[in-house]
Amino acid sequence: MELDYNEIDIGLIEASAGTRASECHGLITAYFVFNNELQMGLLRDHLVSGLEDAQALDQAYAVINKIAEDVASTLESEEIIFDLLIPDDDEPLTLRTQALSEWCAGFISGLGVAGLNEQHSLQNESEEFIQDLSKIARLETEPEEDEDSETAFVELIEYVRIGVLMLHQDWHPNTQLETGPRVLH
Repeated sequence: MELDYNEIDIGLIEASAGTRASECHGLITAYFVFNNELQMGLLRDHLVSGLEDAQALDQAYAVINKIAEDVASTLESEEIIFDLLIPDDDEPLTLRTQALSEWCAGFISGLGVAGLNEQHSLQNESEEFIQDLSKIARLETEPEEDEDSETAFVELIEYVRIGVLMLHQDWHPNTQLETGPRVLH
């Protein structure tokens, strides 16, 4: 199942979830990368805290569940199919850069929600990658719309995508072969 950025983003906006598609996807991805499972109650509570309308909650939960199922299945796949949830390539670079920044901010937040703190010792590469994500979260979101900027953006997306896969593999070697994705509702 491939997620549609616009569909997910609109679903979260209509539900008044207070988060956008990229940020939500980044947060859920980080939680799964760190814990190798998703505790949906905790994630939903964090992502929609303060939302009281029952219909809006149901709509937000449906969107969050869809993201979570996609994250778990793509990260646990034997094929390398995981991708970041950002706007399509035909959208302006400014919009895609903003979404990448939001995705990285969500990922950093998700690591905190997942339980990563100073007491965890990380390999140098993992620590450096997380620091890089923190820098990307603060990127200038109005790059020039030229071929060099487009090339740099594509390389940055690939760096983040592969880095996430490597973190997951480092923290949970061979889990996709043993258990498959775990989503706890």
